[in-house]
Amino acid sequence: MITDKYPNTPRNVDLKDLCLNQDFGGLKFSASLSILEKMQKEIVELEDLDYKDNLTQSEIDQIESAVANFNAYIQRIKEFSLSLPAPQTTRDEIESGITSFYQTVFATQTRNALIYLRQQLTMSDETEKDLRQTLINAKELESDLQNKLEKIQKDEASVKKGSGIVSSKYLSQVFRDASVNLERRISLWSKAIFGLSLGLFALVAGLFATYWNYIFGMGDGMRSEFAVFSFLLIAIVFYFLKFAIRNYNISNHLAQSNAHRANVAETLESYITGTENDPEVKNALLKEGSTAMFGSDSTGYLTKDQMEISTPVQEMITTFISDKK
Repeated sequence: MITDKYPNTPRNVDLKDLCLNQDFGGLKFSASLSILEKMQKEIVELEDLDYKDNLTQSEIDQIESAVANFNAYIQRIKEFSLSLPAPQTTRDEIESGITSFYQTVFATQTRNALIYLRQQLTMSDETEKDLRQTLINAKELESDLQNKLEKIQKDEASVKKGSGIVSSKYLSQVFRDASVNLERRISLWSKAIFGLSLGLFALVAGLFATYWNYIFGMGDGMRSEFAVFSFLLIAIVFYFLKFAIRNYNISNHLAQSNAHRANVAETLESYITGTENDPEVKNALLKEGSTAMFGSDSTGYLTKDQMEISTPVQEMITTFISDKK
């Protein structure tokens, strides 16, 4: 208990009852009550912060001296009586001594130690808080790693059971994510096409107005260099517009293809689940699924020749499955 370590503690003293004792009549210690309460509060806080274990011996001695003087004034008030010779003079002397002690001695002996102990407590709380947060993060990381390990083990088992073919569910998610990313790229290319189209229209309109003035004699003579520059400028803008349109079509084709592949993979997953005990049926499903997944189906954005790039992937997977039979 705190009273065992600090036997002279004034924490249990009822200052209000002591200073405003009705037996004192008109000579109560009302002026000293607030000062005594401040000193009592600081002494109790020093004890709660365990100053004996956290300060130097000289600092401890100063605080002990301040506590002893505080208790001495408490004792003098307890011994005060109206029957004393010149009680008002005695009362005034005690109150003056309390005020002088608080303003000159007590603050010097306790205030710096109290500030230091408060700072140490704040630092300790922050350190404990950081440690607690670190432990929470470590537990979350452990849980996340455990979940990922379980997923890897499931995927590994799926790979082994599927004769080396990666889980259809995993492929479905990969294709779905790729399709979403391509949708963002399509949005950027569409904005580029719109901007370049407006720029080309404005450029043609401006050049048309210039040539119109020249043809009907409303402008100065036109140099051949200007004509060459005009057609070159139109060609550059038209080239970039064509480049943007081509990339827009390619991105749309890939987005549609990946969405189709994701759907095929999801469908294939549901069929494969029911054929775990029949390797031949399973391999046949995988072969047909890979053909449907990587076949060069038209999406309306690219020509047939431009879609032939997917064929080697189809052939590689089909050949791999055939070798496993």
